[in-house]
Amino acid sequence: MSSVTSSHFLDRLQSIYTHLKGFPLLQKAQILSCIHENCSSKLALKAVWENTDVVRLDKTVFAQQYFLSVSRDPSIPPSISVDFATEPILTTPGCGFPFTAGNGARVLWDIPDRQFSYRAVCLEYKQTPAMIGAPIPTRASFPVSGTFVQIWKGGTLVKSVHLPTDNSKAVHGKVYPSGNVAFYRADWSHDNKRLVYCAEVPGKETQQCKPDELGGSPFRYHSDWGEGLTDVRESVICVLDVANESVSCIVSSSLLPGFTPTHPVWCPNDEGLIFLGYALEAYRLGVKYCLQRACQLFFLDFRTQKFHALSEAHKAADCPRFSPDGSRLVWLENSVGGPHQQCRSLVGLNWPWIEGKSKPQTLVPVVDSPKRPNGFPDKEADTSQFDEIPLRNSQTRGLIVFPHGGPHTAFTSSWSPMLVGFVASGFACLMVNYRGSLGYGQESLRSLLGNISRFDVEDCVEATHSALTLLEKEFGCQLPAVLFGGSHGGFLVLHLAALHPALYCAVVARNPVCDLITVSSISDIPDWTYAESGLDNGEPWNFGTIPSLSELEVLSKMSPLFHLNCSWSAPLLLLLGAKDVRVPMSQVQCPPPDIRCVPLKRETCDSTRIQQRMSDVDYALETFLENEDDELEGSDPLSQSATTGLIFLVDCTPTMLGLENAGCEPFGLRLALRCCQTVQQNKAINSPWDMISLVFMRTRESSSSDLRHIYVLQPLTVPDAERILQLESLQKLDEKELESRFGTIADRKDSHFGLHDALWACQNMFSSCSKTLGDRCIFLITDDPDPSHGMTQLKRQAIIKTNDLKQMGIGLEILPIKRPEKDASDFDFDLFYQDLLSNGDFDFFPADTAPAHMDPAERMEQLLSRVWIRELKQRRLTRIPFHLGPGKEFALGVSVFCLARRARPPVSVWLSSADNKPVTVRRHRYKVSKSNGEFDPTEDLLLPHDLIRGVKVGSRHLCFEQEEISGNIRDLAPVGIHLLGFKPIHRLRPYHHTRAPQFIYPDESYIRGSRVWFTTLLQVCLNRRLLAMALYVQRKNIPPRLIALIPQEEKLDEDGVQVYPPGFHIIFLPYCDDFRDLELPEFELASEEQVEAAKTMVKKLMVPYDPRQISNPILQRHYAVLEALALHRDHVDDVPDSTMPNFGAIQRRAGNEIANFKRVCNLEESVPVKRPKVVADPEKKRASPSNRAKSTEPDFTEEYLRDLYSHGELKRLTVPLLRQALKLLNLVPLGTKKAELVAQINKHFAERF
Repeated sequence: MSSVTSSHFLDRLQSIYTHLKGFPLLQKAQILSCIHENCSSKLALKAVWENTDVVRLDKTVFAQQYFLSVSRDPSIPPSISVDFATEPILTTPGCGFPFTAGNGARVLWDIPDRQFSYRAVCLEYKQTPAMIGAPIPTRASFPVSGTFVQIWKGGTLVKSVHLPTDNSKAVHGKVYPSGNVAFYRADWSHDNKRLVYCAEVPGKETQQCKPDELGGSPFRYHSDWGEGLTDVRESVICVLDVANESVSCIVSSSLLPGFTPTHPVWCPNDEGLIFLGYALEAYRLGVKYCLQRACQLFFLDFRTQKFHALSEAHKAADCPRFSPDGSRLVWLENSVGGPHQQCRSLVGLNWPWIEGKSKPQTLVPVVDSPKRPNGFPDKEADTSQFDEIPLRNSQTRGLIVFPHGGPHTAFTSSWSPMLVGFVASGFACLMVNYRGSLGYGQESLRSLLGNISRFDVEDCVEATHSALTLLEKEFGCQLPAVLFGGSHGGFLVLHLAALHPALYCAVVARNPVCDLITVSSISDIPDWTYAESGLDNGEPWNFGTIPSLSELEVLSKMSPLFHLNCSWSAPLLLLLGAKDVRVPMSQVQCPPPDIRCVPLKRETCDSTRIQQRMSDVDYALETFLENEDDELEGSDPLSQSATTGLIFLVDCTPTMLGLENAGCEPFGLRLALRCCQTVQQNKAINSPWDMISLVFMRTRESSSSDLRHIYVLQPLTVPDAERILQLESLQKLDEKELESRFGTIADRKDSHFGLHDALWACQNMFSSCSKTLGDRCIFLITDDPDPSHGMTQLKRQAIIKTNDLKQMGIGLEILPIKRPEKDASDFDFDLFYQDLLSNGDFDFFPADTAPAHMDPAERMEQLLSRVWIRELKQRRLTRIPFHLGPGKEFALGVSVFCLARRARPPVSVWLSSADNKPVTVRRHRYKVSKSNGEFDPTEDLLLPHDLIRGVKVGSRHLCFEQEEISGNIRDLAPVGIHLLGFKPIHRLRPYHHTRAPQFIYPDESYIRGSRVWFTTLLQVCLNRRLLAMALYVQRKNIPPRLIALIPQEEKLDEDGVQVYPPGFHIIFLPYCDDFRDLELPEFELASEEQVEAAKTMVKKLMVPYDPRQISNPILQRHYAVLEALALHRDHVDDVPDSTMPNFGAIQRRAGNEIANFKRVCNLEESVPVKRPKVVADPEKKRASPSNRAKSTEPDFTEEYLRDLYSHGELKRLTVPLLRQALKLLNLVPLGTKKAELVAQINKHFAERF
């Protein structure tokens, strides 16, 4: 086929489809009135039509009324004539007039009352992007957002009711739209005074509760109702009183535990409500097109406010209706479990209902097998028969074989623009109702269970042969056959093309079921797989079913993937829906490696161009992961040490300066100065390259004419001793001295200071910084919740400047300070800072989590801890893929963090003794060949290329090139985490930890969709108490490590702030070569009395342990000495040692238990360890001072110590003896090291003599 011909044919197909799709389709019709005459009936009919606009991809709904005459004369055939038809009335035009998409409007439902006098339209208004980005004063002219019900009468808007969905007193959440088949229902009451409708339960944002109560965490799994209902979690039934505009929730899962309500129907005279209730199981399965879900019919009696079950609990009820006279309630009913579409019975119940007396009766039972040709379902059938519907025109170019999905549905003679378009384009269409289709009785339907891929495939092949034979007789030539099907129909066309390659020349599969094993684990209806394959044995599916090996083999053989191999010959077009949760596209991503498919967009099935390929998704995934090593090898700003810039912006209000509450300690400014000083002290030791600045705002004094009422006390630079001493001196000033030096304008009513000016000054400081800053943040310390004093212009300017900061990557943190007044109110973020930090597209917080505002700080510890929460956030070590299967077929992205690492003192550097400047150290290697060790620095110098690495084995050295070592390591495993399996957590022993653990968290930016899969894996491991075994390769050229992934659940404090994040801890495990066998001596076992005494003692000594509260005393002492030297202090601050036991508390707490333990273990009878004596022996013969210094029992007298001082031999004494000597001299030790004690004694004798 040439390109010109192909283009002309495509244009013709498009015009045909556009023409046919424009035909209106009847949605519903209703008889308004009926008048009987002698031989005819006058009918008034209202019909609702739906029209599709192919160009705009939109739908328009219009209504039209008809006045008909129906002949009732028995002597002539019945006929219907249209006397008059009104003009079409546009009712719900999709996104067209009058509810345009530009206004953010959406029509949820549009219902008339029973007399067609009133009309209720439910509209949902949302903020458009133009509204969100507009200034706040401009937003006042925009329509109010929310959900509204408009009441119309005679073309006039009578009332508009704002439903309570988005405020603090919300009755329900979003209202379900009319397209929601399973949960939509809205109806007028008989007296037109009330409206009943279905909606979602109130969301987290509309309730004042802790975040965990409603599952606010993004890692908490929320169950939904599957395909087409992913936004439905839990429904409620609400009633709107039109007169007083009040809404009440009358049915919910809290009022009716174990059920979620839907489909309400008013009872006659509005005395109650009939509704359906889906049973809430362990987790929710899809209900769309699934008629076998447990669903019970209930009656809510308004008089008694009680719920009554009308149908049986083990049945699936549906479609409740009252007869026109209200005397009978009828509904459809079938058994729970089995095929998702099946034959149903019609059940009736006399009304009004009387408790204990009214019983439902089966009006029309389930038809197992029709016996009469004219009987229900209108033809005779048995389990071996099937049906086909051929469609063709006079000029046919081929046959399209179209098996339906389901599989338990059926083709009917209804209007289909697609099929008519196929026929108009020159194709004959064969629609196959294979065995198991609806309309042939329950026995025929159940005959397919356990026989899919066999009965349905055989019927399609037989129907194809029959149709091709018929077409060959009619047109005189053999026509090609093409397969077309979706869902289970796609399952069949793949089977047909694989098993009968000579019969079919091309295949089009829309969302086909390719792998039953995968579908059984990821679909919203996993029970469908077990029912259709016959593995459920006709019983309802058990939740949590895990298939056995034999069942997996059955599913595999029934799957199309079992037959896909290199013998595949037909061109294949796969049409996959990314949002399909019933047949997810991921189950198509695992075909055999020799079959792939190329993506096609609006192209014809040309066998010369389409290769025999099965999936394009795995190819894209493989291409994406091929360069993972290159990406990890590149520079990652978050995995390297980046310079941090911090600006402390302090608001100098009168209360912050301590003016209005003199004597209250500590006031706000002193807290801020002390906090900034502590941060700079820590930065000077831990991160000396970070840069810090201190800025005061709303001061009387200014740093320059450009910075009015802004005082830059310390510019943005690295911390040093001078800056820290400056902050110390400022803290010693009282309130009046601080006010005279800086002043404040916050108490002036005529002063209008804008926060945006202070933020602009901070932004300029970051921009003019000479160093490249990785993380930049502004800490605003204030006790004023509204610095704009209600002025909208100042607030708007602050919001705009905050947006600029966000775009530049500058963070803004508000640290509120508690005012010292007794009647001081709480810091209200809603007055100013809520809009500042949560502004439309520039939101400083995740969209699915509301910001948790902290209470104002009143102590130094509170303020400092909040600074560290923001400033010391964990930086990831790397980003790597987490492979959940062999190879690179399926992986998710994770970031690796180090939550705990041993803190070490700063690394010492070599300095020049002349000027204390750093010196550069270089290492050179020389070859020493002479026996005396001499070498020539020039001739014997070895360059890097002269060196190789080797290992000594016996008497030989085995040498390796660097490429050989790195190449062997690289070939072991690619970079990433490779899942091996799972084990119970209790199998992990304490001695399996070989090094500090790490932590992994999903990284959505690395691989999209990682958070969902990571959350699922985490929840499964938490629920089942499992750990994951894996291989871990952090970077290239690093040997793999065996690790255990320990799940951790998210933990929040009482303020809703995250304490522990959700994720997996990486525990490094030893290999078998790392274990050591110990030969320990055997001891006599303890008696039961000794064991009980030990238990009692240990129980008494149990104390709460938190490693965050215990500092390393050696490290803290080291920092204290460095700080004293840097700040030129005369003494070193005492450092408390939290590791030393409190013997007094131990004795008070467990003194009796310790004594009892010593008694039963005979510890009191053992010989105590002798300590060396420190008291001098006067009769001991003295030797030289040198010998006396070496004696273990010296004569400690002042004369003896002076003798050691004069000979310079005090350094020969040990530290305990030096301490004893200081005690003898009535001196307090000023240090802990030996040199310090010796220097103190030398200074003592030098001053006295």
